[in-house]
Amino acid sequence: MVVKSMKKKLKSFNILFEEICRVQSLWFILDEQLKDEIIISIKKKLFPAYGNFIGMFQKSVKELGKHSDKYIKYGMEDVEARLHNLFHGSSASTD
Repeated sequence: MVVKSMKKKLKSFNILFEEICRVQSLWFILDEQLKDEIIISIKKKLFPAYGNFIGMFQKSVKELGKHSDKYIKYGMEDVEARLHNLFHGSSASTD
């Protein structure tokens, strides 16, 4: 039951994260320092929460004898790469 709920939350995260990245990659911030500060601020909030969730999910799925990789669309490195594509004023985001 817990794993099913976690899968649902992970799927919701993936959908919302993709939409947010799509929209915010269209936004343009000219000031590089401000852009970097915003991305750092997002990382400080997102990474601990997402990292903890992914860790709990991997542990729960592993206990059931399954592989978590097929459910986790974005690893921490993927999330970081997507964040660095934000605020460039381009529709060319990496999916």
